[in-house]
Amino acid sequence: MIYKHKCAVLLILFACILLPTSLVAEIRSLWILPWSITSPQKIDDIIADAVNANQTELLVEVRYRSDALYTTNRLSSKYNNPEPKSYILNGSSFDPLEYAINAGHANNLTVQAWVVVFNATPLDSSHLSKNYIYNNHQDWITYTKQQQRMKGSEQFGFFIDPGIPEVQNYLLSVFSDIAEGYPDLDGLHLDYIRYPSSDLGFHPTSVARYHEQLKSTPNLTWNQWRMQMISGFVQRVYHQVKSINPDLMLTAAVFANYSDAIVGYAQAWEDWLEGGYIDRVYPMAYEKKAVNFTRHIKRMESMPRTKDIVIGLRAWKAGNASLLSGKAINGDYYSLSEVEEKVDIVRSKDFGGIALFSYDGLKPDNALQVLAQRVYQTNPNDAGFTQIMEDMKPLVHTVQTNVVTTVETTIETTRKQEVSKQEPASTPTEFLLDTDDNNYRLTISVPTEGRWKWEILNPDNSILYQRYRYYLSGKNVDFWNGIMDNGSLVPTGEYVIHIFREGDNLSQRFPVKLFGIPQ
Repeated sequence: MIYKHKCAVLLILFACILLPTSLVAEIRSLWILPWSITSPQKIDDIIADAVNANQTELLVEVRYRSDALYTTNRLSSKYNNPEPKSYILNGSSFDPLEYAINAGHANNLTVQAWVVVFNATPLDSSHLSKNYIYNNHQDWITYTKQQQRMKGSEQFGFFIDPGIPEVQNYLLSVFSDIAEGYPDLDGLHLDYIRYPSSDLGFHPTSVARYHEQLKSTPNLTWNQWRMQMISGFVQRVYHQVKSINPDLMLTAAVFANYSDAIVGYAQAWEDWLEGGYIDRVYPMAYEKKAVNFTRHIKRMESMPRTKDIVIGLRAWKAGNASLLSGKAINGDYYSLSEVEEKVDIVRSKDFGGIALFSYDGLKPDNALQVLAQRVYQTNPNDAGFTQIMEDMKPLVHTVQTNVVTTVETTIETTRKQEVSKQEPASTPTEFLLDTDDNNYRLTISVPTEGRWKWEILNPDNSILYQRYRYYLSGKNVDFWNGIMDNGSLVPTGEYVIHIFREGDNLSQRFPVKLFGIPQ
């Protein structure tokens, strides 16, 4: 009996070693596209996948382009909402939002209504005849600097101009209707809450309003005025939906590159956080290159309310290809290992959680479940797990050190791989610098599926970098941005790569020469 108790303690300690302490209370979101919610069965499948992958939240797109994948004026006509059922539902009376809320809550999932704001029409012109804005308010469509109405092909559809008061009033009424009609809804998630670009937004009404304001505020720049329009509207929506349902969150998908967000799109979302009129933001950090991704993360670390920032990660591959494949699709080598790497980076900071775009991008080859095996092994809402993690925090570092330093190496290889721009050869293990992506690409073949660890060591065996990865049996592709554990880039030099699996005798070492990544 005493022996069994000791084993149980060891298993708990081992779980703590493998899982980051930041998993506790971590928000884990999936963006769900409208084509995936057109029937009860599809939504049931999504919820089953989300639960099995230990996710906590669904961001369900129910207003695609001025249309409804929900029931308008469901409980009353207090807030006028003339938008028709979306063509995506193909004439069905099914209410995806109602079904998703009920089914999601039954499975302990938070459900937010994802709504597109200022992008008003689909890019496919064949659907314009069914679009409410295009048929009734073409006068709201924004203009170029040359005072010409924008083209629908410029920005994935027509944008209505945020500087027109009637536009803001109309949208406020639509969003109020959703808030009132679905009292059990957890959140309203704003998307395209911005200008289409710095070259658009010059509707005559907006230009006239700006010049009128210059009379009282002569130093106000055009872009400052644009930011006032977007930020002011977010503030109006916040106060309005809170007056309808104080428990309803207001959240937004925003640009991760904050400089671009402000200059190009007048999306000053740091001000929203600091001003207290947004509950949570989801920066779309869709960079493939880990160096650029890390740069955005570092900028966001200095912002207020980092626990209310949920980092959005790219979770798709070109051509809707599988993220498990190591093959390039149209030059896109992006893989699930890179998603995993970004999860690790986010978890090393003080953010609220991670959102994956999108559920559809993770469907090929069941990549979501593979990712769950690697980084979402536990449910962050599990009270027992939370308590275990809190109790074990002081022990984790000591135990990790002991495990790492006592691993024995029994399999050695002596091949030396020079770093080059060539495609990987069909050898068991390679470490190559992809100069187009400024990442080292590690190609590794392992004999058994499981949680592996690899390290980069100096010739004196001191560890410069280490990471855990869940690899499938056979060939796997991993990526590293060249940043060592001390935060600096690895310099050119001779190193040793050590790949092993703790708990058994599977291990491999090989020397490499790494050429430093350009800064």
